[in-house]
Amino acid sequence: MARETIDVDALRDLLDRGEPVTVLDVRPEDQWAELRIPGSVHVDACQALKAKDPGAMEGANRCVAG
Repeated sequence: MARETIDVDALRDLLDRGEPVTVLDVRPEDQWAELRIPGSVHVDACQALKAKDPGAMEGANRCVAG
């Protein structure tokens, strides 16, 4: 599975063109609830990532893989 990081302008372009993308949104639950990216997958990992927790993204593969 290819993993790629892109900037917001490139994401908007892909979404506007209807390209197949999977967006993994790691923002806190309250931010995600306020403004969701259509079709995104949410994993509340923001604080753990900031803390450099090596297990911050555990389970993310299951969310993205389906």
